[in-house]
Amino acid sequence: MATFLDITLLGHFSVIFTFLLIFVIMYGIFEFGKILGDNKGIHSIMALSIALLLLVYKPALDVINTSIPWFVVMFIIILFILISFSLFGQTQAGFGELLKSNKRIGTTIVAVSIIIVLYSMSQVFGQSILGQQPTTNTTTATGESGSTSTSSFNQNLSATLFHPKVLGLLVILLIATFTIMVLARKSS
Repeated sequence: MATFLDITLLGHFSVIFTFLLIFVIMYGIFEFGKILGDNKGIHSIMALSIALLLLVYKPALDVINTSIPWFVVMFIIILFILISFSLFGQTQAGFGELLKSNKRIGTTIVAVSIIIVLYSMSQVFGQSILGQQPTTNTTTATGESGSTSTSSFNQNLSATLFHPKVLGLLVILLIATFTIMVLARKSS
C-alpha cells in the first residue's frame, strides 16, 4: 500500500541527483578557484563533461553515492556547531578568524573527509582489491567442511583490525606518542 512517506520512486532518479550534485560542485570549484579563467561558459562545459564522465564509470558513481550520506551528516554536525556558537554571540567574521587562527579545525575536517572517501572506496571495491572472489564453505571427500577464505571484505577488515597483534601495535604507538609529548613539553 502506498503511503504519503513512500519515497522508493526517488531511488530511480538517484543517477540524476548524483549528476546534478557533481555538476554543481565542479562548477562551484571552477568558479571559486578561477582555474580556467573568468569564462563561465568554459566552467560549465568542463563541469558538465566531468559529471558525464563520472556518470559513465559505475564504480565512481557508487563511491559518490556511498559517501554522500556521510558528508551530509558531517555538514549537519558542522552546521549545528556553528549555530551553537552563534547562540553565544559569535559572528560570521569570528568564524573566519577562528578557522584562520586554529589550523586543527581544517585539518580535522580534511582528515574526516579522507576517512569517508576511503570507507566508501572500501565498500565499493572491497573484496576485489584483494584479488580473491568470496567463497563459501566446501566439503571434502572425507566429509570435513572448511572454508578457503572468508565471505566478505568487511569480515576480513574487522579480523585484521581487531587482531591481537594489530591492537598491541596500536597500544605501543599510543604509549610512544604520549611519551614523546611528555618529553617534548617545555619545562615551566
